[in-house]
Amino acid sequence: MPVFLIGARIVYAHSVLQRLGKKGYCSDWAKKQFGSTAEKNRFFSRAGQLLTPSAEARLDGLKQTNPEKILQQIEQAGTL
Repeated sequence: MPVFLIGARIVYAHSVLQRLGKKGYCSDWAKKQFGSTAEKNRFFSRAGQLLTPSAEARLDGLKQTNPEKILQQIEQAGTL
């Protein structure tokens, strides 16, 4: 079950980040940002954990390029 949830979070975050800012799992952005698959999986899993449909609606695109700043933007959108 935990592995399934991690995968589901990664897929969810990929679809949202790709749609909002062309920053999906296989994007050029991701290739430049992450040195390993494990690092990329941690980021997308965390983003998928933080994202909610209501937070998605409050994200005005993703102009940030730094992964940590993107997580902060998602977190802030979820607390509004």
